[in-house]
Amino acid sequence: SSGYQDRNSWLACEFLNGTHGFVGGSFGRVIATRDGGDSWATTPTGLLASVSVLALAAPPVLRSPFGRPLGHAGVLLAVGQAGTLLRTGDFGASWSARGVGLLEDLHDVAWGNATSAYAVGDSGTLLVSADAGVSWRLVFAP
Repeated sequence: SSGYQDRNSWLACEFLNGTHGFVGGSFGRVIATRDGGDSWATTPTGLLASVSVLALAAPPVLRSPFGRPLGHAGVLLAVGQAGTLLRTGDFGASWSARGVGLLEDLHDVAWGNATSAYAVGDSGTLLVSADAGVSWRLVFAP
């Protein structure tokens, strides 16, 4: 049989399109594919917490009147267990943890425009970023 296999427990899977996908697992492990799942590579997250919820979002691609892409090409955001907030600027080759010290699980992340992002989770948690996910502000939490 072919495929990616190790002793890690894989807990979440999300694809951005038909070729780019990510799988999150225990001990902060994330693997990525750029060819529709034919091959997978580990991407470092720097986390030890499990990535049991993997909700990915890429900013909308804005184009200049001349057809050039504007905005944040390669930026992806991911959220997960125990307040996990991840950001990459290179389509998932490497990730950096972003956080505000939450313990609540985060369940989804979405873009409002090319720079505004929103993350939601347990107990009414709502986080807002105005700088493409570099920093986050807690809007509401109990």
